[in-house]
Amino acid sequence: MNHNDHISASWDTNADLWTRAVRQDLIPSRRAGTDQAIVDAVMALKPQRVVDIGCGEGWLIRQLGCDGVGVDGSAALIEAAQSADAAGHYFALTYEDLVAQPDKLAGPYDVAIFNFSLLGEDISDILRAARVSVSPSVSGGAVLIQTLHPWAARGEGGYRNGWRHETFSSFASGEWQPMPWYYRTLETWCGEVEDAGLKLKAIHEPMHKTNGEPLSVIFHCAEI
Repeated sequence: MNHNDHISASWDTNADLWTRAVRQDLIPSRRAGTDQAIVDAVMALKPQRVVDIGCGEGWLIRQLGCDGVGVDGSAALIEAAQSADAAGHYFALTYEDLVAQPDKLAGPYDVAIFNFSLLGEDISDILRAARVSVSPSVSGGAVLIQTLHPWAARGEGGYRNGWRHETFSSFASGEWQPMPWYYRTLETWCGEVEDAGLKLKAIHEPMHKTNGEPLSVIFHCAEI
């Protein structure tokens, strides 16, 4: 099984545990501010229509309260999203599907969001698909990416690109299936944005209120 297949299998296996962890507020980094950071970043753009790519169990679409679409490669997570939001629009679509047929995102949107959902090594193609779905004619049109802060998340692997493993040990109890994810430096993140035909308008670094360490990084991107 390659890394991307392993990531997909992990989300399906962990779907129930993930849904419980999110809905019971069991994830420390989210409580510390990453949830609010992405909500604030989206709402600052005053969008009318958004798409959350890699939406998981759908919490962000529910929180934003605007016209939103959630897509995710895990059918189990999409089922959880739909069960909590019967009036919402959620679709099970893999990134491979979206890269092959970007029109499946059914844009245009004011904002396309990747909230901790770019975990593979090759991400330029899915960013291009998101770029196509965002209307540049709409004020505030953007692609927003929130991800682990490269400095805070460097761990034992150091500050160098490469595959790492998430064990979910800090999230909650349960039999979690570990998952690979690809770590990239800040320079590499910026390069991926450029390769996708996007320009980086701003970088925001949400900080932990207690220890002052970066919780995450948010890239505000727009079409070149």
